[in-house]
Amino acid sequence: VYFVLASSGTLAEALARAERYTVITNDGIVLHPLGGDEFGIRYTYVAVPRHADRHQIEFWAMAFVRIAAQLTGTRIRPVRIAFAHPRCTSPDRAAEVETILGCRVAYGASHDEVAFPPPAGTLPLIGADPFLNDLLVGYCEEALSHHRRPMEALRTQVENAITPLLPHGKARIGD
Repeated sequence: VYFVLASSGTLAEALARAERYTVITNDGIVLHPLGGDEFGIRYTYVAVPRHADRHQIEFWAMAFVRIAAQLTGTRIRPVRIAFAHPRCTSPDRAAEVETILGCRVAYGASHDEVAFPPPAGTLPLIGADPFLNDLLVGYCEEALSHHRRPMEALRTQVENAITPLLPHGKARIGD
């Protein structure tokens, strides 16, 4: 999947490919593009209890920031990063994480997200190769046609729905 991203023309095209094809290699996470005037991704867990895995979600944020910089050959920095889990480190460690990621990090948010400045989507990729990209997209589409996402247990669905609501005191049975 990385090579289909790397051979895309722009960062927005690579993100669209990541959203569509990540499921081929990872059934536990789904990527969603941010809407409106933001460029970036939101992560959603599937069949995995989100509250039990803050390390992987922080890994995904770091990986996306690093991959975006590597693919564009720039020092692109996010404008916003948000995690649904509460901050689990000291203020000094949290400041270190923000320095590494290049922006403020919000903890206890409603979603896990990484947002870049909107023009970032138009950045060309240094490894863009339309021929290779067409070939790899064909392979990914073939793999996707044979792929089925596992069923998510009701318990996991409930846990993932209420976990972001708990810190804010908004978990209600109706929700």
